[in-house]
Amino acid sequence: MKTAEEIILEIKELSPDERQKVAEYIYSDEEFPEENYSPEDMALLDQDEEEYRQGINISPELEGDEAIAYLERLRQS
Repeated sequence: MKTAEEIILEIKELSPDERQKVAEYIYSDEEFPEENYSPEDMALLDQDEEEYRQGINISPELEGDEAIAYLERLRQS
């Protein structure tokens, strides 16, 4: 399955008329199914969000040598 980015790039290559057809399709009254998560799944998502807000299990934003050193430390622990 193509990613949204791939599809967007393809849409940009279309003629204006073809792009209009895509826009009309997207904004049609077609309904998309609603996702229903179990209470257990919702509890896990809530826990993940709370840990994120507390900085738990979050990797720092690093680049280059700092990132490599950080990953090596993780591998050794």
